[in-house]
Amino acid sequence: SIECYVQYMTLSQTTGDGAADPEILLRLGLSNSAIGEHAVALEFLSQAHTFYEELGDTRIQALCLQHIGAAEGRSGQLDQGMGSLERSLRLRRAAQDRPGEADSLEEMGLLCFLDRDHLRARGFFEQAEKLFAETSDRAALATCVLHIGATHAALAEHDRAIQLFKAALMIGAER
Repeated sequence: SIECYVQYMTLSQTTGDGAADPEILLRLGLSNSAIGEHAVALEFLSQAHTFYEELGDTRIQALCLQHIGAAEGRSGQLDQGMGSLERSLRLRRAAQDRPGEADSLEEMGLLCFLDRDHLRARGFFEQAEKLFAETSDRAALATCVLHIGATHAALAEHDRAIQLFKAALMIGAER
């Protein structure tokens, strides 16, 4: 799919006004992030963010910032990643986007977990869990509970970790 997006962008730039399509930039960023190409992802996501900022679309700006923060964190820039995620969270709170807020909080927890700050990670995951519980997204809730369990496991709280892993399985099985 990355090749298709690049071909589309090349075609649109040669046949149009030379401007990149912000949706394609976003998709290229997400696709590159998914395959671990975080530096490339950051380039595309930053360009997309700039476009959406100019358009005044705060919902997509927040999405871009969430994925920019994730890519920054996964490329070793944890502080910068947290900064981008905090900006994403502020935009989502201002827009009262509860599912988006949960996504940003969960991503902040993942960066803290990568940094081995398991208690801080748990705090973010627990905030996200409360928000996911308000939605119908059972898969997101189950994943979040699984992350909370992982923080307990990392802190050698194995009984609690097992309880949460089982709870995540039960939530995931709900339809």
